[in-house]
Amino acid sequence: MNLHLPVVVHFKEGEIRKGYTRNFAFFRDHFDLTEVDIHTSEEKGTLQIPLEEIKAVFYVKDFEGKPHYNPDPEAKRFGFGDRVEVIFHDNETLIGYTPNYKEDTNGFILYPADENCNNEIVAVVRSATRSVIPERKHSFFRP
Repeated sequence: MNLHLPVVVHFKEGEIRKGYTRNFAFFRDHFDLTEVDIHTSEEKGTLQIPLEEIKAVFYVKDFEGKPHYNPDPEAKRFGFGDRVEVIFHDNETLIGYTPNYKEDTNGFILYPADENCNNEIVAVVRSATRSVIPERKHSFFRP
C-alpha cells in the first residue's frame, strides 16, 4: 500500500512544487514536502513549507495532470457538502464542494465539482482566498 499521496503545492507568489506529504494539516504552522522529479520519480529532498506561504495543496491523481483539460463548471457531485465557488487573490477560481465550512478556520477542504479533473481534493488556505461563495441560499453553509 502506497502511503504517499501526490500533491502539487501552489504558493501565493506563484511558485509550484510537486511531491508528497504525510503531515499537512491546517492547524500546523508548516508541513513537510518531499519533492520528486516527476520524470524519474526520484526524491529530491524534503522541505518545510510554512502554511502562510501557500495558496492551496492539490491532492492529485498524478503529477502529469491534464494540462489541456478544462473542468466543467456545471458538473455536479453529491455527498461532498455544499457547492461553493472559491476565488483566490490571484483570480484563479475553483468550483467544488466543501463539508462543514466555517470562516474562522485557517482553511478548508474542497472536492472539485468535476470528478474528471486531475484534482482529487484541494486543501484551500483561507488567507489566499478573496471570497468563498455558496451556490444556494438555503444550504448548510456556516460563515
